[in-house]
Amino acid sequence: MTDNHNAMEWSDSFLLGFTPMDDVHAEFVDMIGRIQVAEDAELPELFDALAVHLERHFELENKWMVETNFPPRDCHIDEHAAVLKSVGEVQELLRDGNTAICRDIVNELWFCAKDYRWASRPWTFSYRSFAPGPEARGPQASQGKR
Repeated sequence: MTDNHNAMEWSDSFLLGFTPMDDVHAEFVDMIGRIQVAEDAELPELFDALAVHLERHFELENKWMVETNFPPRDCHIDEHAAVLKSVGEVQELLRDGNTAICRDIVNELWFCAKDYRWASRPWTFSYRSFAPGPEARGPQASQGKR
């Protein structure tokens, strides 16, 4: 088991102000945190669940980016595809008992998300702008509402 103090946890600083996306991101953060503190025997089941989550997560984001003509969508969609490819490769290695590679990719995802801080990047305003319809909540996100 890994140190619980280093497990990823949701922070309102991740809020974008688009409830459906914020909910998917919160689920992602929770899954990463659970994997980070899991025993080795739990990793295959948890990592498979993460793979399913990421497919749904990226499918939704890709759809929203295309529907709203989000400017950097092609690059972001390519990044999603690369992550899914890597996750699939790690699933195979994990089935062969390689828990270290699983922990490595989970920690890399954690690092990227932690560094990314969805709501702290300058382009986040644009990211928020692709939130379709009345679900776009803009300024409410800065008030810590989700």
